Amino acid sequence: MDEINFKGRRPSLAQCIKAAKLSAARGHTDIRLCWGENSCEVTRQGSRWYGYGWLRTIDADKIAAALEGVKA
Repeated sequence: MDEINFKGRRPSLAQCIKAAKLSAARGHTDIRLCWGENSCEVTRQGSRWYGYGWLRTIDADKIAAALEGVKA
């Protein structure tokens, strides 16, 4: 699993999507995004991406939807 830790202020949805896309482009299929005690995960199962949890107000499903066009 690739774990991405954000420091300082809460990351925006765009920052989360960008980080997840870069991780997926490197071939990772399980990605955890963390900010302090908050975390969410996106995983690839078959040809689909699925999101689990929230990163404060950011729904992991939105990140997974943005990854649909990215091949791992």
